Amino acid sequence: MIGISVSFCVQDILRGKVGIEQVEKIIAGTSCRNSAEWNSCIELYRSHYWQDDPEKGEQIFRQLLAEGKIFQPCLKTRKVPLLATDHGIIHWVKAESEIRWCTKL
Repeated sequence: MIGISVSFCVQDILRGKVGIEQVEKIIAGTSCRNSAEWNSCIELYRSHYWQDDPEKGEQIFRQLLAEGKIFQPCLKTRKVPLLATDHGIIHWVKAESEIRWCTKL
């Protein structure tokens, strides 16, 4: 599976909806250039998205990052995955061709 939101995808893994072993990669809408920016982002996600178990959420995120499974295309192209669809909000796809994109301002 390919995730298109770091916060929501880690939340799904944390809640047992998706197994970490199922994750091919996560194409994030983030634009973190260094560890300080990642740390700020993680602190926000811990309190807003991973509040069920912030430590485990951060552990999951850091494992995916260490495995090279977190991609940030907006750092180069300013394009980010669009979560809103005609059928609601999504944050997992089976193939990159399913992703709708928008440009980050």
